[in-house]
Amino acid sequence: MIKMNNQDLTLLSEGQIWGNDKESQLEVIRKYGIKAAISDLCVLTGGYLWEDTFYNIDEDSSLKGRTSWFWTISDDNDNNVRTVSRIGRRINKRGYERDSAVRPALQSSVIFSQISPNRVRGYNGTEEVEYGEYPQYAADSRMQSILESEYNRGMNKTGRSYTFDSVKFDDYDTGFNPITYEEYEYQGKKYIRIRANSDFEGYRFKLSNGVEYSDGDYVWVEVSPVK
Repeated sequence: MIKMNNQDLTLLSEGQIWGNDKESQLEVIRKYGIKAAISDLCVLTGGYLWEDTFYNIDEDSSLKGRTSWFWTISDDNDNNVRTVSRIGRRINKRGYERDSAVRPALQSSVIFSQISPNRVRGYNGTEEVEYGEYPQYAADSRMQSILESEYNRGMNKTGRSYTFDSVKFDDYDTGFNPITYEEYEYQGKKYIRIRANSDFEGYRFKLSNGVEYSDGDYVWVEVSPVK
């Protein structure tokens, strides 16, 4: 499996997403839709979650299809970031706000040529490939209990880890403060055990596994291929 590299990824521009006088809307965005689903990991690290499934992405009506804001690479020439709203509209947000997610895009055709032979048919005439892997969605409630018990007994570590920002979503004055979570293996699958640091200000929120959590709870998130 190809490993992700920071140099391989970028963010889409507002022209690529909506189209303008300089750029045409990407065909894949036109087919798939402008809205983007938010992963459980993003929610657990402070990303905004639109809980109502009425505004889900077109492809997925489940809890995994709920949406969030996500940044583009464009600005409005007034120190704001062009941002896609939870319903796919264009809004501006200050760059220091921490509650928006990102929708990474491959910027190298060379990379795509390496992975495109493995593509499969996707939603509405799009095609899907898997590129790298990352923690994305919470394990189901039964597996949460199993993993927590195994963790307390001593689980096998893979030697890999993931680093996120530990600062609260509404703390605009503090710079990036890293927190690292180790990766564990159980029955051939990989997970991280992450402490919830959401934008729900102490209120409970529901992840894609149907379980409600609060800030400070530890959640097992599975590492899975990125589509």
